[in-house]
Amino acid sequence: MILNSSTGDTVEAFGGFEANVPDDTFFQVKARHKVLYQRAGETEYSDTIRKSDSSTAEEAEREAKQVLKKRVDGATSGSMQVVQNQLIQPFDTIEARPTVNEVADDEINSLTYEVSRCHYKSHHNDEGAIPHIEVLAGLHTDIDEDIEIVRTNEKQA
Repeated sequence: MILNSSTGDTVEAFGGFEANVPDDTFFQVKARHKVLYQRAGETEYSDTIRKSDSSTAEEAEREAKQVLKKRVDGATSGSMQVVQNQLIQPFDTIEARPTVNEVADDEINSLTYEVSRCHYKSHHNDEGAIPHIEVLAGLHTDIDEDIEIVRTNEKQA
């Protein structure tokens, strides 16, 4: 993801008065989710955010990481069923292989998911259903470990 910061302000003196004057430069930050980038065969799918409140390189980098985490959380959110005796709570992590219609892809390494919601189901029916937990989860993303800043450039507005 590419984030363009807002232009900063500099303080200039005019006849004994100081005023904030907009700079004619901004920062462009490129952030990447390392695990997703590797799993995509190191292919880039980028999006540019043009509206940012950041005015320094450090603020723009921090904001880029936060926005990318939020986008990954939204894009990877889904449901799963967990059958086990242990209690699961929001913000816990689960390691599992991607599974569709109860078939796991054995050629893909497992992923770590972060739980956002749990619903415990313990009723039995005639079909022999066992107690399970329905979980809403998305790909676990640690801002400091999983998201890297690829580059930060100062550009002319």
